[in-house]
Amino acid sequence: MPISADTFALTILHNNDGESKLLPDEDAGFPGVARFATQMKQLQAAAADAGLVTLTSGDNFLASQELNVSLAREGALYDSVALSGLYDAMALGNHDFDLGPEVTARFIEGFDPAVPFLSANADFSGEPVLQALVDSGVLAASTVVETGGQQVGVIGAVTPLLPNISTPRNVAISDVLAAVQAEVESLTAAGVDKIILVSHLQGVSEEIALVADLAGVDVVIAGGGDDLLRNEGDTCMPDDEPAGPYPMLVGDSTGTDVPVITAPGGYRCIGALTVVFDGDGSIVSHSGRSVGVGFDVTPDAAVQSSVIEPLAAAVAEIDADVIG
Repeated sequence: MPISADTFALTILHNNDGESKLLPDEDAGFPGVARFATQMKQLQAAAADAGLVTLTSGDNFLASQELNVSLAREGALYDSVALSGLYDAMALGNHDFDLGPEVTARFIEGFDPAVPFLSANADFSGEPVLQALVDSGVLAASTVVETGGQQVGVIGAVTPLLPNISTPRNVAISDVLAAVQAEVESLTAAGVDKIILVSHLQGVSEEIALVADLAGVDVVIAGGGDDLLRNEGDTCMPDDEPAGPYPMLVGDSTGTDVPVITAPGGYRCIGALTVVFDGDGSIVSHSGRSVGVGFDVTPDAAVQSSVIEPLAAAVAEIDADVIG
């Protein structure tokens, strides 16, 4: 539809569950984070003339040989270096707590420039290393992104199963619905009428169930399920059977359709959703696609030199020692 003067077009670029799949592995179908960075930057450049936000819904790293190399080096984790500068905000998933709050904090602190990490239903006051990030404003329940002359609120949430499936230690987790709805009301009271939820609830079916009880959230980005949403002609994993279209539309507690989106993990795909808001902050149209990160994409030079090359060399050295 034609975009009139009182409407606002917002493109949302997103991924989830990168899980430290930094190095390319053609046999396993993982293109690597350097190709992902190139593809993301190309999509960002194509959308730069209007509103744009780039988000991820958690599980940003995972225990693995690649992460072990990161942990053994001085300074920022390779995951943080590779992803720096790509996002407006990031959610935390269960795997982001697997190695304890100190590693969670190290990952967050490794971003240059700093990026907001979001979780509305987590209380970090019992872990000083994380509470310090709350106090500095890096770790928060929500954030407001200024783009295209408009304010876009972004809220984070993590699975309530976190204490059972990960190692958050003294991070206290509360009810997702109550925490998110309270944050929606806070943002709305502050005059923000375009709100995105980035949540890591372990599968898109959990977000679908949540949306039915929510009001005031315009778009939901799910994480944790490796779910494939795709339309005919989309390039994300074209030979696999999708769980649904991109986006899925789910009615909220007021009967309003809410686009729900997600992507397979491992830096294989990027979701690209454009929504058009009217002057009252209601979505009047949407279009989207799930973009595959191909092995024919040229790796980002900076990520290649600062992450891929030293990481690959370190992994090769470990493998040689094991074989020897």
